[in-house]
Amino acid sequence: MTHRSHRFVRPLLGLAVWMISEVVSLTQDFAVDPIGFLTLAGESSGGGFAVRGSWSPVDDRGMTRGEFAIQGALRTVLSPEAPSLTPESVVVNGSFEEVTTAFIPDAQGIMALSPAVSGANLLPYGDAEGLVATDGSVGVAIPGWSTEGPMSVITWVTQDNWLTPTSPGPPDRGLNLFYGGIENPMTTAKTRLDLPVDAALIDAGAVRAQLSGWFGGFLGQGDTASLGLRFLNAAGADLGAFLIGAVTPTQRALTTGLVYDSATRTVPPGARKAEVILEMRREAGIGWNDGIADNLSLVLFAARPSAMPGWSVIGSEVHWISNPNALGVQSPQGGKFLDLTGARDFQPYGGVAQILSTVPHQTYRVSFWLGTRQDVPAFRGPVTVDVEVMGAIHTVRWDPEGPGNQWKEFSFNFTADSATTRIAFVGGSSGGGALIGLDQVAVVPITSEEEPVLVVSLPVGPEPPAALELSFPSVGGQRYFIEALADIASGNWNLLPETERTGTGARISVLAPIRVGAGAQFFRLRVGR
Repeated sequence: MTHRSHRFVRPLLGLAVWMISEVVSLTQDFAVDPIGFLTLAGESSGGGFAVRGSWSPVDDRGMTRGEFAIQGALRTVLSPEAPSLTPESVVVNGSFEEVTTAFIPDAQGIMALSPAVSGANLLPYGDAEGLVATDGSVGVAIPGWSTEGPMSVITWVTQDNWLTPTSPGPPDRGLNLFYGGIENPMTTAKTRLDLPVDAALIDAGAVRAQLSGWFGGFLGQGDTASLGLRFLNAAGADLGAFLIGAVTPTQRALTTGLVYDSATRTVPPGARKAEVILEMRREAGIGWNDGIADNLSLVLFAARPSAMPGWSVIGSEVHWISNPNALGVQSPQGGKFLDLTGARDFQPYGGVAQILSTVPHQTYRVSFWLGTRQDVPAFRGPVTVDVEVMGAIHTVRWDPEGPGNQWKEFSFNFTADSATTRIAFVGGSSGGGALIGLDQVAVVPITSEEEPVLVVSLPVGPEPPAALELSFPSVGGQRYFIEALADIASGNWNLLPETERTGTGARISVLAPIRVGAGAQFFRLRVGR
């Protein structure tokens, strides 16, 4: 918890569970501190829920919905009947709790992890530095590139100050950038290069290509700059392509400047060459081509193991951090977490990736925690993280509320289409620039998109709590029943009074009284009968 320093002897995870109509008990015992905080809100797979122990009120300073205090031992009962449905994450070391000598922190409690890079930026003069800048009215020769249009190069200080060193753009912008030029409806620069990576790695699908750059234009005009990459085999045949940039005036907030864009793709088997094209397009029929670009990059990453078991580091450096640490940032989930900003503290940030074993057509739930420290300007949110699964990017944004360390869980589902699935978490943005916390990554198989997840939490009300709040998503017209029993071995489930509901399409909540001193309480959600 972010507002207390109490720590559990062992982590307590997955207490909000899927309920099914038949259960068998699989008992897990956990010891807690004499007074500790336990969060019940959240989602996971399972099939039953029970609490043993005495409920004890604690002062409500910092208490939030879903938290209460307990004393003694806590016992959870998780099912379901079919062992194959037991909620097991397919992510290796998703909690980042590897305790072998792989984790060797410095004095701050931090271990820096860098990507396994096969080479530096492959694009010659990608930052436009070392070229002869002009006023934009003439083309410039770019060694290693062929140009049409022709392509021009200008400085960040233009004669009429339409572009200045303080205009939005890369923090390490240097002196020059690329420019579309005078009276050119379309200007291009093209380069073709060999991929300097072991062909066996490429053919095994173990090499990733990251294309990145900064792209923009002038005020509200629609002139654009883009960067495309085409993979070629040894004979020059096309094996696939992708494009970044083409930033719109709206994406630039109608200001003159550049916006960062990047994309990462697996180099297709058989690829031996790459063709990269920088293109500036003028929207109007006449006039200057005001497409601009800077810091263009193509980097190849080999999918080799990093120092963190199970994960490879991609993009830029990330930090593996222990609880506690000199930064004052602490995850409520276990003893370690990641900071995707690393020591870079400006975009583009780094990330981590893993190849998962999956079952085709099986649906999985991806869950993870994001964290910030709101009372330190450099560590503040909002933050965004790009989660890539099966080539699709899920951008998750979180704007935390409240002071101090803040952490929140996020999740979404996907259906696998092959026996292996790559998942990647890449830092997108950070309000303070210096922290994007990541923890508790899990990918869990689920049986159906429609199976309701029963979330167990504390209702808002007096302390000590008199009831648990049981809530679940509903389908319009579907009947739902919450049942309870005191002895899991008896199997005598009874309808909990006043809990029969008809679905409306919205989340439904009911209250289950806490029978203090009466032993375990078991609950399940029954659908449709």
